[in-house]
Amino acid sequence: MTEAITAFIKAQANLGAALKKSSNPFLKNKYADLATLQEAIFPAFNAEGFAITQECGANEFGKYVETTFTHTSCEQFVSRVYLEYKQGDMQSLGGAITYARRYGLSSLSGVPELDDDGNSAVGDNRMQIKQEIKENRISHKDKKLLERGDKLEQLAKNATEAQMVKFGPEARTVIDDIKVFKPERAAEIEIAWNNREQELGIE
Repeated sequence: MTEAITAFIKAQANLGAALKKSSNPFLKNKYADLATLQEAIFPAFNAEGFAITQECGANEFGKYVETTFTHTSCEQFVSRVYLEYKQGDMQSLGGAITYARRYGLSSLSGVPELDDDGNSAVGDNRMQIKQEIKENRISHKDKKLLERGDKLEQLAKNATEAQMVKFGPEARTVIDDIKVFKPERAAEIEIAWNNREQELGIE
């Protein structure tokens, strides 16, 4: 076993311990943006002698982001994620690059892929809400808020920058109101909204 592989194993072990003790979005919201991934991954791997770089490139198959973990022994571990985006649209390209950076880091480091787990959690939350509405355990006012939250979440999937700016204040208000009685559902809507803002480069 090489020195780099031994160091990689130690880094992954330290990464797992950090996540278990953490109170960040990994454990709460089933989603992690690029900054959160970097905060979780970089310290564990830097401590074991790895430099982490992410570079854009292109070949006959298309444009990509290449993530490289380079050990002090000069051995490298590489992950390449190809980009899907709208031609001629810089915002779409920027969102694709951010997406590829996230997945390059998560796949190469071995950090738990929490987006998939989140899909299951979202389904469970919605089923519970539907049951509560059916049994009249949710007021008419709260039901309307949840319905508006559902529409905003759907909008965020393919919203334009203009739509995100236009409906942003309403989205924040609806999310805050839902947090009062359904914090888990509010977190899901907020994640969808924040993710789309990140893809479009909206600050």
